[in-house]
Parts: sequence; structure tokens; C-alpha cells
Amino acid sequence: MEEVVNKARRNVLEMFQGLKPVLGESRVMLADFDVIIIPAGAMVENLFNIGEFLGEQAAKQIGYIYGKGTGKVFCELVASYFKLDEPLLKGTHGPLVFIASGMGFVDRLRVDVNIAEGRFSLLWESPNSIFARYYLEHRPAGIKPPVCEFFAGFSAGWWEAASGIELQARELWCAAEGKPACRFIISTPKELYRETINPENLKPTEEYQVSRLRF
Repeated sequence: MEEVVNKARRNVLEMFQGLKPVLGESRVMLADFDVIIIPAGAMVENLFNIGEFLGEQAAKQIGYIYGKGTGKVFCELVASYFKLDEPLLKGTHGPLVFIASGMGFVDRLRVDVNIAEGRFSLLWESPNSIFARYYLEHRPAGIKPPVCEFFAGFSAGWWEAASGIELQARELWCAAEGKPACRFIISTPKELYRETINPENLKPTEEYQVSRLRF
């Protein structure tokens, strides 16, 4: 597994070090595809504003759907650029892209995955989510914690594209409500509710063998 992580880390580092503005064409290139650079606070604020206009549940659902679509497309672009075929390797690029994109660190707590059998349960945390930080700093109206549905969707979308298994994710804990980190579970739709109440996914962080993905 360490070899897979190291290869993914090298690829993502190479990709983000090559971020290239092409100002004459009004483009910014990451690898061989276009990206848009906007302030992180603007993205977060926009989702909170949706809560004021359409209601909290609508804002959270939109955030999740937007995150899932972003994760799926991002995975497909990265897999195509690096010619990645192996599901585990494709999936492992996800948290490193998440970190390199400025969204927060990723700590894996519990993994029970067998892609060939369609079994998938992955528990992870972010101790410094940009959504939670922004909420605590500004206390915006229109939405209450948990506030990181975009990240839940992103992780489910990335791993769904990587594995070929239909996946969903939920935020179990949020730093915006006083928890030490934002915690997420990714699983199949059939097993998701069971995983959200599984005591094995609700233990203090220090009781897991934590794998911290960093650069």
C-alpha cells in the first residue's frame, strides 16, 4: 500500500507543480486540462448563501451533488492524464488531490474494501476542512453544522469513478460543531445507513491506526 501512496504522491506533486496560467488565452492549465482559480471563501460563502435563499437542506444537498460531480470528473481527468487503470491507484490519487487543492488534510481511519466483491467501507477525517474553518470564523446564516457535504460528495464521487462501484458518503462529525475533525464514511447505498451508526466508525481518533496522507 505504501508503494501505491508514494506513486500517487509523486504524480499529484508533479501535476500541481506544473500549474500554468495561460493569460493570453484566459486559461489556467493543470496537467492538460482547464481549471478555474477562485477564492476558497467565495466557494464556501456561495453554498451558505444558498441556505439563506432555499433552505438548509437544499444547500446541503446541492453541496453534496456538486462535490460528487466534481470528484468524479476530477478522477477521470487525472486517470486519463496519468493513464491509470488500477482502481486502488486511481482512488489513492483522490485524497492527495484533495490536499493539494487546498481543501484540507486527509487522515484514513478504517478501510474495509474489496472492489472485486463490491465491498466498500472507508472512514476518513480532515482535521482542517476549509468549510469548517470558514464557518467558525464567520458564523454565516442559512446553514448549521455539519457543513462539509461538498467533501462527502467529492470523496464518494472520486472513489465511485475509481472503483466502478456505486457509492455514497456522509459526514458523521464536523469540526464546525466542536469535534476535533470532520469525519466521513464512504460506502455503498445499501450499507451506508448501517455504517453511519456502526460503533466502529464512531470511536475517538486515537483508537484507530491512523494513516495520515501528507506531502
